[in-house]
Amino acid sequence: DDDVLCGIPNYLPPEAVESRMYGTFTDIWRLGVCLYVMLVGYSPFQGKTPDETLLNVRRCKVHMPPSISDNARNFIIRCMQKDYTRRSNVYELHKHPFLKGY
Repeated sequence: DDDVLCGIPNYLPPEAVESRMYGTFTDIWRLGVCLYVMLVGYSPFQGKTPDETLLNVRRCKVHMPPSISDNARNFIIRCMQKDYTRRSNVYELHKHPFLKGY
């Protein structure tokens, strides 16, 4: 059987790219990517090709432009930890200062 990669590469977390186990923590990663795209206007991992994008995801190096507030930056970082066991869960994120007032 050949491995089949499903989904838009920009939103795949490292564990999915590397064909490892994934679960709800995958959704937390995608939340961070979506917020980054909404605030910056482009994906944090966009490459010239899908393979380059997947390599960028594996490396998990995210440039945070100065236009992103400290609270938003911290929220995104908590979502997009390469090691999924270090990502915040939905309950922790719900209490995050970035979401205060929502």
